[in-house]
Amino acid sequence: MTVHFSKTPNAADASHAGNTPVGVLANSSVSNIADATLTTITTFTATGDQSVSRIGGSGTFPAEYRLTLNAVDIEIQRSGPDYKVNFEFDGPLSLSTGDILDVKVTHLDPNNTRDFQATIYGV
Repeated sequence: MTVHFSKTPNAADASHAGNTPVGVLANSSVSNIADATLTTITTFTATGDQSVSRIGGSGTFPAEYRLTLNAVDIEIQRSGPDYKVNFEFDGPLSLSTGDILDVKVTHLDPNNTRDFQATIYGV
């Protein structure tokens, strides 16, 4: 398994519905994930009160994505034939100082390794 991680706080290079500026809080990719192996793609630790507007993920095979806040699954989605998921919230997901938000993935392509990426966007 190979993990690539980058973090760009306060970047205003993306936008969300309603033209509300958003920034990339965390972005990373993971390569060569074995089948049936729960793997963390990206992690974001809040350094103060922060809000998450959405989370996008994709990969090279359909998979189950888990959004975990402080070690508790808060949402699980499965990607479809386009291999993408999009966690969107009715309002921003509020994080407090020290909260840890993880995006995890599991795929079931027997005897094959697959690649995945995820991006966490903040308001």
